[in-house]
Amino acid sequence: MEHEHVVTRRGERCGLPITIAVHSTVRGRSAGGCRIAHYPHWRDAVTDALRLSAAMTGKCAVAGLPLGGAKTVVALPPAYELGAATRRDLLHDVGDLIASLDGRYATGPDVGSGPDDMAVIAERTPHVFCRPRSAGGSGDSSPHTALGVLAALRAVCADRFGCAELGGRSFAVLGAGRVGGHLLDLLAATGATIRAADTDPARRRPGVTWLSPERRSTC
Repeated sequence: MEHEHVVTRRGERCGLPITIAVHSTVRGRSAGGCRIAHYPHWRDAVTDALRLSAAMTGKCAVAGLPLGGAKTVVALPPAYELGAATRRDLLHDVGDLIASLDGRYATGPDVGSGPDDMAVIAERTPHVFCRPRSAGGSGDSSPHTALGVLAALRAVCADRFGCAELGGRSFAVLGAGRVGGHLLDLLAATGATIRAADTDPARRRPGVTWLSPERRSTC
């Protein structure tokens, strides 16, 4: 086991399984988002937390940040509808579990969560980032993350093709949520050809070739 600390606990209020995986604190306090997503089984969420937290360690190291990697993953059963009251209970349970780690880990938004959710978690622990600006936080990080992805794409194109221009090239984007949606808009502005897929039809944008979710692997 290469992780420093892994805990899975059923939330006392919400009854849902919450996993926090701390991969490393060698470079400093660990950081990683709070993912709330549907999984076939709660053990699949644990596997995801292990994978994502290790990736966060690598990301922080490459960026030269004094941080280690970690992740929170909440496993929603298939087709489970998370109501407003249960969501609040869940976020408080997440906050309590983070608080129990005594500052070795801080969380932020990820798939299924956003700045408003961070404000709720902050009611139980101060170890939270990207709260809304109105709540004294730095706000939504997804536009900045999308800009980072765009910069990475330009770097790859410059390395592989000798030119950083994205116009006229083809890209596939799987998922049009907070980060993916911003990235689609940024890519469209470059004149790139885009194929995308998302399980939510409401996220579709003009100028993009949309594939059905079951065809995502063909992107």
